[in-house]
Order: sequence, then C-alpha cells, then structure tokens
Amino acid sequence: MRIDTLITALAAFAGGYAAGTLLAPSRGEETRKAIGEKVRAQTRWMEDRIHQLEAQVEAMKASLDQKLEALAAEETTDADQPADESWDVDPSSVERDLARMPRK
Repeated sequence: MRIDTLITALAAFAGGYAAGTLLAPSRGEETRKAIGEKVRAQTRWMEDRIHQLEAQVEAMKASLDQKLEALAAEETTDADQPADESWDVDPSSVERDLARMPRK
C-alpha cells in the first residue's frame, strides 16, 4: 500500500469520525472531551507504532552491518591466501605443447 493512499484513508476516516462526533446529540463540552481522549489515544498508538518501526529498522541495520563485516572478513581471508600453484605454468612446457599440436 502506498503511503499517500494510507494518509488519505486516515484523513478521510478522521474527518468522518470528527463530523459524526460533532453532529452527535451531546453537549459540546462532552464532545470536545471525547474528541480529545480519542486524539490522545490515537497519538499514543501512533507513537508506539513508530517506536516499534524504529526498533525494527535498528535491528535490520545491525543485521546488515554484521553481514557486511562478515563479507569484508571473508574477502580479506580470500585475498590473504596464496594463489593456487596448480595454475602456475612453465613457459617452456607451453612451447613444447604448442609444437606438438596438429596444424590445419
């Protein structure tokens, strides 16, 4: 879901809720108190949700940092190892092999 769609839906819900509450058959003071309580409750919910998301982002960041460190250590280990000597080629043996190859 796109964030702008979510914001639009929340704004529409809030507007509809506010209109319904304001048009309800109760005194203005009671209505304002009810609106205030709902706003505070929703604010607390949003703050809790934001803190949860921040914690998840921090956990993901820590996990990625660990994986990057492991990759860097792995690359360092691979670079420190000597080259495989089975690939070392003696130029004289190449010349001998080329001389023995059939030509077209």
